[in-house]
Amino acid sequence: MRRILVLLATLVLASGTGLVLASPAQAALPKCTSWTTYWVPFSNTEVVHVPSAGNQTGTLDCVLRQGDHNDAVKILQRGLRYCRDRQYIDVDGDYGFLTYTAVYSIQIDANQFANPKIAEDGEYGPQTRRWAISFPIYSWPANQMTQWCQDAPY
Repeated sequence: MRRILVLLATLVLASGTGLVLASPAQAALPKCTSWTTYWVPFSNTEVVHVPSAGNQTGTLDCVLRQGDHNDAVKILQRGLRYCRDRQYIDVDGDYGFLTYTAVYSIQIDANQFANPKIAEDGEYGPQTRRWAISFPIYSWPANQMTQWCQDAPY
């Protein structure tokens, strides 16, 4: 049986189609599908929208990855475009190659300068949210984007 498994593994690796598995912690997290709105600290007229698993659930420990297409991706893309100066990102809700590349480069930068040991995988998850992404601040109740950004709450 061991020989069969070794042979199978060798064939898979030789064919270039190795399996890529998510880490157990990342695999257990739900997908971000919408957003949760938070008041900006010390303000009663400004809010920030953060990707979450479900609308207004407060479940911020969720994951976005290449291929996702939803409102949570739009929230992330606004953060990338307006707070992390990735002007080439379209806010279209599609976690495509450009969104992946922007998240990946931000993860590398965060590890280089702050060393939080974020996985450099191009996926948006709890560590990337905490250490590397900010989101636009909106005036309330008009919900108009300001020129300021805010880190997501923990």
